[in-house]
Amino acid sequence: MNRRGEKIGWTGGWIGGFIWILVFAIILLFQGRGIYGVTAFVLFFLAIVSIVKLSPWKHPDTKYWKLMVPIYSIFLISVILIVYVLDGFDDLSKIQYGLWIFPCLSPIFILGNKKWN
Repeated sequence: MNRRGEKIGWTGGWIGGFIWILVFAIILLFQGRGIYGVTAFVLFFLAIVSIVKLSPWKHPDTKYWKLMVPIYSIFLISVILIVYVLDGFDDLSKIQYGLWIFPCLSPIFILGNKKWN
């Protein structure tokens, strides 16, 4: 069984979830904020490598949550970086807007115990 659609979904979905970091990296570089732009590029690159290396079909007997935690970690670090760069931590009342992250973590709970096999 090929399961091509699931492979496209894993790869395309994760890359789609990280593409905004690449956009921010380019913007930050054009703004002359080189260290932040390079850091964002590195995070995007780490995300792509993690997405490919931690693909479930390459680790068919590993539970999905173990494959997703490193990728989500890069995602959360990226969010923190961009919020910091945009001075989002200056007004702590805006932290409530970060609650959207909890629904984003739902795949860990929904798919967590499943395996590719």
